[in-house]
Amino acid sequence: MATYTANRVASTIPAKYSPTEPVFEFSQYSGSATFSSGDVIQMLKVNAGARLVYGHVSTNEDTYTTQTTYAIGDGVDTDRYFASATIVPNVNVRIPQRDASVYEYTAADTIDVRIENKGGTGGATVLISMSALIDYTGDDPSSH
Repeated sequence: MATYTANRVASTIPAKYSPTEPVFEFSQYSGSATFSSGDVIQMLKVNAGARLVYGHVSTNEDTYTTQTTYAIGDGVDTDRYFASATIVPNVNVRIPQRDASVYEYTAADTIDVRIENKGGTGGATVLISMSALIDYTGDDPSSH
């Protein structure tokens, strides 16, 4: 089980924050398609007080002999938003999906894609994209 990071999770990039309006985030992971079941791709950073209002995940992953299933969650609950999704090209998975309530983060975290069941032999490169609309309660993350 390995952890990979998308472009918006680099240590030099802070989580976007606005106390007055939702922020839009877009992140991509491009890399080796040699994932194993249990691997995690950290896609977006969030601060305490963040609420994922809307988002979607897509991939170019169409080269596996069998489809890969993914969970979408965070560092505390690996399937907080989606327990098991088969994400295929040109089909987006909408998040949050699992329940009607919108979760509010009590500490900084990352929104992640976890490989639940890896498909068969794949191509050389996979691209996973996540976009999200994140709202804050007005809590200033710099105070944490």
